[in-house]
Amino acid sequence: MRSRLLAATVTALAATALTTACDDAPEAVQLQPSTQPSTQPSSTRPLTLAPCTDLPDLPTAECGSITVPLDRANPGAGTTTVAFARVPRTDQSQPPLGTIVPNPGGPGTSTIDFSGPLYAQGLAPVLDRRDLLLIDPRGTGRSTPLTCDALADPTLALAGLDERRTAIGECGEQLGDRSAQHSTTAVAAADDDIRAGLGIEELDLFGDSYGTFLMATYAQRHPERTASAVLSGAYSVTERTEGAMGAAALRRAITLVCERTRQCDGPTALADLSALATTLRATPSTVDVELDGATRQVPLDEWQLAGAVGKAFSSAPDPELQVGVATAASAARTGDLTPIRTLVSRYLATEVATAAAGVQAYAVAADWAVSCHDYPEAFPGGGDDREAAYERGLAALDDADFAPFSARAWSTRGSYDSGACLKWPHAPSQGAPFTAGAPMPDVPVLVLSGDLDANTPVEAGKQAAAQFPNAEVVEVRNAGHTPSVSEGGMVRILEFYAAR
Repeated sequence: MRSRLLAATVTALAATALTTACDDAPEAVQLQPSTQPSTQPSSTRPLTLAPCTDLPDLPTAECGSITVPLDRANPGAGTTTVAFARVPRTDQSQPPLGTIVPNPGGPGTSTIDFSGPLYAQGLAPVLDRRDLLLIDPRGTGRSTPLTCDALADPTLALAGLDERRTAIGECGEQLGDRSAQHSTTAVAAADDDIRAGLGIEELDLFGDSYGTFLMATYAQRHPERTASAVLSGAYSVTERTEGAMGAAALRRAITLVCERTRQCDGPTALADLSALATTLRATPSTVDVELDGATRQVPLDEWQLAGAVGKAFSSAPDPELQVGVATAASAARTGDLTPIRTLVSRYLATEVATAAAGVQAYAVAADWAVSCHDYPEAFPGGGDDREAAYERGLAALDDADFAPFSARAWSTRGSYDSGACLKWPHAPSQGAPFTAGAPMPDVPVLVLSGDLDANTPVEAGKQAAAQFPNAEVVEVRNAGHTPSVSEGGMVRILEFYAAR
């Protein structure tokens, strides 16, 4: 259930100015800027803010931080710092209509520096009466960083499956108890500490990708502090998406891209991909990846192909790239692997660049600390039998459900390897932040799914919506992962806020 989002999370649509909600909406507590930043212990004591001096794209932003316990059940475990920035509403002459708190996904992606300007730009039409609260989750961005030596080399993205899993497991060993202290529930608890310290009564939650997991967790644990939620590219807290659901979404997306662009034929493209996958499964080739002026040669097999094709339909839509998948598969039918090598090489170089972004943008250790602690295991087994249970479950899958790839290649591809955490230390507290059917707040919830998304398709969005008693699911045409980066998706989000 990997849901990385290191891409633009919100697009600027200033021309799409919508009227804001009516003046008699519930009034939130107005915040007053102060002169010094704060690093107070977790409490309800007021937090102070100071002008941010290093956010030129957010000139009115006010920055602060809060010190919270690493482990709330064990005060002696130490503390960690969580950074935040507030962008005040532009119209100070009227009462505020709320505070929007977004998260761009990851896990492990920075909100303040990486995504803050994009959220402020995209949401500008409703930020006249609303504050924007940007929080860097513990372990990433401006918050106290979480790192591990085992995952420090970004070229690990070029390694094989076993080497990656071993490195992830070693990271868990190196982090020790700290891994469990960076769970989604811990992130949500710090978010609520910041809310309380700033005197905010309720939050309008806005989650992209993994942010939908975080915001659902916050809403479940703090229902009385949740005013509304927007979940873009959503999946539920208790279900996985990288299996047959994602493969079916990939087949649909390829078919739709071909129909809409008229530059390929969907059934033919899928047949070509299936033939290429079969060939590479039996007879792998190689691909060259250019990194910093040096060439690295890596195997080109079905697993690598599934990773590249899956990622092409798990990000913001790129029609040229997506049509290129079909044309590259067609060329491979005639024995020409050059286009597919170009596709895979580009994919791998991007994966390395993501890993090399640095903790200010993306904290890889925080990513896996959350994923391996919170996400349900694909085929759970007890104790030392985890890997054996996983292999039995994987072997029982029907390849037909995962076409054009085999079940094994699709289920273990790239960043979406369902067995990535098999070597991670199995913490006793491991498990989803809440169970299926747990009570959720009866507040307005908008769930957006892209019809070209093979990461969190509309079926996953429906699962996410089913967690709430009052959720609307909107499938956005020509949108991928996440719909908030599309014009249609952002228009729908602005309408949601304007109606409140």
